[in-house]
Amino acid sequence: MQTTTTPQKKVPKGFKIFFGVTISIIVLFIFIIIKSNAKYESSLTPQQRDSIANQKVIDSAQAAMADRNEKLDKGFNHGKYLLKTALKENMNDPDSFEEAQANYVLLTDTTMKINLAYRGKNVFGAMILKNASAIALLDGTLLKIDN
Repeated sequence: MQTTTTPQKKVPKGFKIFFGVTISIIVLFIFIIIKSNAKYESSLTPQQRDSIANQKVIDSAQAAMADRNEKLDKGFNHGKYLLKTALKENMNDPDSFEEAQANYVLLTDTTMKINLAYRGKNVFGAMILKNASAIALLDGTLLKIDN
């Protein structure tokens, strides 16, 4: 049985040198950046260091607050949708449903109260304004509906 070997491609010597020099320059550049940053930080006054540290804390808190507000808004919209669906199921004329106003109030770290003012036709065909509320988890899951 005859075995065949594939010829190995030889890397030119000039390429090896070029590659080694390029890597060395990149490492040197990174070292210079780290050193210059350390020199900058050491030249700061204690008040400037405190100010930078405080700004980092503020930025972190603002990012966390924005994330929480986004989750609350999504939960509120989902809970409001579920509340409207439940109300329409019990209406005389579900097609007459009109949302007038909606808001939410945080009750605990895990629950909110969704308030909804809406209009709809009664049994006589007259449009009336009614209020409903629901207790929901922060993800919008309804726990209790009050008419």
